[in-house]
Amino acid sequence: MKKIISILIGAVLIFTIIGCGNKKAMTAGDFENKMGKNGYEVINITSQYPSKAIKDVLIAGKDGYQIEFFIVENVDVAVSSYNLNKETFEKSKGNKSVQTQKTVGNTSRFTLKTNSKYKVISRVENTFIFINAPQEKSEEIDTVLKELNY
Repeated sequence: MKKIISILIGAVLIFTIIGCGNKKAMTAGDFENKMGKNGYEVINITSQYPSKAIKDVLIAGKDGYQIEFFIVENVDVAVSSYNLNKETFEKSKGNKSVQTQKTVGNTSRFTLKTNSKYKVISRVENTFIFINAPQEKSEEIDTVLKELNY
C-alpha cells in the first residue's frame, strides 16, 4: 500500500513540475510596453527580415546594449532558432566561461558569461529573446528577463 501511495505522489509531483514549466508567450505589444516602462527605447525592425517565418522583431535598447525579441511562425522555428543561436554562443566560449542551460515545458534558456560578454537566448513557445551584452549588465538584464518571464 505504501508503495502505491509513493508512486501516486511521485506521479502527481512530476505532473505538477511539468505543468508549472509552461509559460505564456508575450505579444509584441506586451514586450514594447514592458520594455518602455523600464526605460528602453523600442523599435520594430520586422521589415529587415523578409522571411515569412518571422512575424515580428523588436529591439529594446538602453545603456549601450539591446534585447532582441522575436515572434516566429511556430514552435519548430523558435526551437531551431534557439539551437542555432546557442551553438553560435558556445563557439565563442573563452578559457574562463560560465554557462547555464534549462529546458522545462514549453521553455528553454541558455546563458553564457565569457570574454566580458553576457549572452542569453531564452525561448517561450514560438517567441525568443536574444541578448549579447556587456557582462557588467548581467544583473540588470536578469532583472528585466525575470519581469518579462523569460
